[in-house]
This record gives sequence, C-alpha cells and structure tokens, in this order.
Amino acid sequence: MKRILVAMRMLRRNWSAGELRVLLLALLIAVASVTTVGFFADRVQAALDRQANELLGGDLVVIADKPLPAEFEQAARRHGLDVARTRTFPSMVSGGSGVNLAEIKAVSDGYPLRGRIRITERAGEPERE
Repeated sequence: MKRILVAMRMLRRNWSAGELRVLLLALLIAVASVTTVGFFADRVQAALDRQANELLGGDLVVIADKPLPAEFEQAARRHGLDVARTRTFPSMVSGGSGVNLAEIKAVSDGYPLRGRIRITERAGEPERE
C-alpha cells in the first residue's frame, strides 16, 4: 500500500512540475504523426493502383512467351471477364532525328479494358483519342 501512495505522490509532483505534460504532448504528437503518415500512404497506394490499371489496360495481365491456348480465353469469358490480346516486339523506327529503338504493340478489339488510348503525332502536340 505504501508503494502505491509513493507512486501517486511522485505522479502528482511530476505532473505539477510539467515533465509529464511534455511527455504526454510528445506522445500525442508522435501518435498523430504516425496516423497521418499511414492515412497518406493508403491514399497514395489507392491512387497508384487506379493508375496502374489504366497503364496496363486492365485489372490483370497474363504474360507468356508462347501464345496462350484458346481454352484459357474461353474460360475467362465463361466467368464473365473481358479479354483483350496484345503482342509486343522491339523494332527500329527511322525519323528526322535518325533511327531509334521502339516497342511496337499490336492490340485486339476491345483494348484497353480500362482507360483510353491517347496518341500524339509529335512531342508537344495535344493528345487525341
């Protein structure tokens, strides 16, 4: 019982001295900072997920070295999924600035499943769909 009384007396003395107030204020600021950073990180992650879907052209991408069997696409359609096929290959493109390496992408009907395709003729010109 005596220990509890001593602890209460020390708590009252430290509280009136202001040390505990500073400690509690620092703890409050630390908790608020960690919470704010956590909320901000969640918002950034959600925004990146939305933009990644548009960049990929869909919610999920299956990449294979060989063409996928037709049964794969049929199974996806049976489950109510939209499917688009793409083919990419590297190539050389010649223009006014010389020859440049480019990646050519051929797409099937319905591509992209998310977002829109925007193109531009030259750098700095407005985009069009």
